[in-house]
Amino acid sequence: MPLVISGPISMGGSVTGQSINLELTKAATDTISLNDTDARRLALIIEDQTTISLNDFYGKQLITFGQEQYTAPGTYYWVCPEGITSVSVVCIGGGGGGDAGSDLIGVGGGGGGGSLAYRNNVTTIPGETYTIVVGAGGIGQMTVNKVTTQSSTPGGASSAFSCVAGGGANGSRGTVQVVIGSQNASGGQISGVYTAGYAGGFGGTIDTTTYGFRPPGGGGAAGYAGVGGYGGRGRRATGSPTTSVSFSGDAAATNGGGGGGGGAGYTNSVTRLGTGAAGGGVGIYGYGPTGAGGVGGSATQTATAGADGSTSIGNSAFGAGGGGGVGGDNRSGNPGISGAVRIIWPGIVRQFPSTNVINV
Repeated sequence: MPLVISGPISMGGSVTGQSINLELTKAATDTISLNDTDARRLALIIEDQTTISLNDFYGKQLITFGQEQYTAPGTYYWVCPEGITSVSVVCIGGGGGGDAGSDLIGVGGGGGGGSLAYRNNVTTIPGETYTIVVGAGGIGQMTVNKVTTQSSTPGGASSAFSCVAGGGANGSRGTVQVVIGSQNASGGQISGVYTAGYAGGFGGTIDTTTYGFRPPGGGGAAGYAGVGGYGGRGRRATGSPTTSVSFSGDAAATNGGGGGGGGAGYTNSVTRLGTGAAGGGVGIYGYGPTGAGGVGGSATQTATAGADGSTSIGNSAFGAGGGGGVGGDNRSGNPGISGAVRIIWPGIVRQFPSTNVINV
């Protein structure tokens, strides 16, 4: 039964409705403190930095806390546990695969980052089965001896409880008319029923107007409060073809905990081989720092990927777009990173982006 809403209340004791121990199904004489994990859950205050007191326990009753996460591409079936009548969920779409261009224009665009959408306090029915889908990362193009053995593909959408986070588009294919700023691969979009969400970052564009043929970076995954960073543009060289220059370009992430865009790669005028760096991903444990944009490559430095956003201990990052590729008869683009879905409960007190979303 719930604890009393007023009057005497204590950590121990043998009076039902007045004993926190008894409400937690412990013995009346068990040793317990306000900061014990199960006591905080009963008070519905589980963030460690928040101070609680006995007053926070009035009217509370034992509620089961839990979570389930899906981080590999595929379709799953979640059975709602007994006693759980609400959940909150976050979905991250897969990143798009990078392209490596046509035989005529041997450089392709970076893939777009996956979107992020969350939905809070969703009503659930204990024992009911719900379908969960995790989107795969897109495939990077691969061409060997002028034969394309695999084409770039977009990232897959992730969904749960009618909340949908779309995957990023695959990298664009170059043509003779390519100009700076054209043919971005779009970031994933959100749809369905959601509380909030944001689009993934655009993949980097290509520029073949003169020597250089820089492979663009991939787009960053969306954050909990803003879109993902754009991939670095494959800018042309500004000096001689062998000049050691950096091409970080448009790789900066936006605010909002999203992943940074990947830096554009560097290639010399002889081999013309290389790939742009991937965008940054985003985690499933709620709002955190925004990922920085990747640094462009040079003759002495490899391009770096966009930093992951919303990172925390034990967190992994999802939804990054793959960098574009460049080359002659043989060339390839990087694959995108798969999406993810995380469910937490009870949804009435655990809600994205930052309310009791820690890993418990």
